Amino acid sequence: MIAAPPGFRLLRHGAVAAILDEAIADGAVAAGLDRPWEKVRPRPAGAGTGRGPCFVAQLEDGTKLFVKQYLRGGAVRLVNHDRYFGRARFLRELAVGRAARAAGLPVGETIGLVLVGARPGWRAWGIARYVEGAEDLARLIANGAEAAPLWRAALALLARCHEAGLEHPDMNLGNLLARRGADGSLELFVVDLDRARWRGAPLDPKKRAKVVARLERSYRKIFGAEPPNDATSPAAGR
Repeated sequence: MIAAPPGFRLLRHGAVAAILDEAIADGAVAAGLDRPWEKVRPRPAGAGTGRGPCFVAQLEDGTKLFVKQYLRGGAVRLVNHDRYFGRARFLRELAVGRAARAAGLPVGETIGLVLVGARPGWRAWGIARYVEGAEDLARLIANGAEAAPLWRAALALLARCHEAGLEHPDMNLGNLLARRGADGSLELFVVDLDRARWRGAPLDPKKRAKVVARLERSYRKIFGAEPPNDATSPAAGR
């Protein structure tokens, strides 16, 4: 039995279950976002672009949303590439994003979810607030952006998230977006919260270090070099 969390609306038609934030539900349906498989397109090749097909939608009121299909990674993708045998992680993402935003953290909050029965399992699509003017760190660095200030900002943001109680075990350069603010300052955002947990209290040092190590591994995998750690980098879990 699927139930919508508080503040969300559940819409059912056939094997499709759409769970949409009340603030966007009508507009999302009018834009066809309860049938996202008709609109998503493969992502461009390149570091940090993610796996699942995606697209950017604009509602009639001007709201921009980022829609993506969830696809499995790792060895399991060879068996069930686009199927998930449980719904809990996706429903949890709705709650985690809302809690993180309420705590003032800059996250790409998921405000919609579409699940389609696949027999067995489910295919899933997420709908998140679009972060205007931002690109992921992997693509920015690959395109020539200076890595050191982006890396320092990433560690500072992780430290802030960890202190607030957000744990993101799937942290990589593709899950951090950056843009310049109106005053020229660097703004970073955490996205893809489907594996994240909202602990509601500061994380212990071991968990903090594990997330940072995962981000460092991502940097080495993409660029074949150590990340630009230096004495000025925040000690996010060190």
